[in-house]
Amino acid sequence: MQRREKLFQAYCDVWLTRDGSRLGEFFTDDALYVESDGSRYEGLGQIRAWFAAWLPHGEVLAWQVRRYLHQCDASAAEWTFRCRYDGVESEFDGVTLMTFSSDGKISCLREFAAKACWEKTAEPFTNVEKK
Repeated sequence: MQRREKLFQAYCDVWLTRDGSRLGEFFTDDALYVESDGSRYEGLGQIRAWFAAWLPHGEVLAWQVRRYLHQCDASAAEWTFRCRYDGVESEFDGVTLMTFSSDGKISCLREFAAKACWEKTAEPFTNVEKK
């Protein structure tokens, strides 16, 4: 399990250092990557192309993993992500679900983001007693 955690943290670090040459260390050649907005990248070639296309517009400022959960060939990571994209800074919480191949690389990765955190934490029932 520690190997998976180190692998995912190293993947996060690739975004911070902007070094896409290492993507092959993390993903299988036929990996599926689904972003939280539904965008899909099928295969390492498309994942590399997406990374390269994102960089001129964006910069990852922080990607802090809060915790991991593991079961069989799958892991989940809960995180907070902060970036600047086309001059606009944003921060949000999210979860990544990953399936790992027998050689320890990510074969499927799906991201989910808490949209309420993009602007302000939603607290719709502040006028209701907490008991």
